[in-house]
Amino acid sequence: MLAMGLTSGCGKKDAEKAGGKLGACDRIATESLCVQFDENNFSAAGEEFLQNTCKTMEGTFSIGACPAEGQVGTCPSPEGDKIYYSTGGYPSTPEKGRERCGETWKPAK
Repeated sequence: MLAMGLTSGCGKKDAEKAGGKLGACDRIATESLCVQFDENNFSAAGEEFLQNTCKTMEGTFSIGACPAEGQVGTCPSPEGDKIYYSTGGYPSTPEKGRERCGETWKPAK
C-alpha cells in the first residue's frame, strides 16, 4: 500500500480553489475505478512514483481530475480518492460503494 495522506475532496474545482494539483489513475475500462490524487499525494510520493504505480496497476495516468461522467461515488483512501463508476469492467452502484467504504462513502452528486 502506498504511504500517502488522505485526500479531502474529489472535485477538480475544490482542488483548484485550494491551489492544488490533481492527478488521476484511470482504471475505469478494467475495474470501473479511477484513483484521484491531490497535492498531498504528490508531495508525499512524487509524480513519478504515482505514474509508475498507476502503470503497474494497468491504469492510465494523467494530470487533472478523474472523469465526471458515470461516477457513482467516492471512497477516501490513503492512496488517493477511489472513485467508482457505473461503467467499465466491474460496474458499481451506490449500494456496492457503501459496502466497500462504509461511513466514508460519498455518493456522486
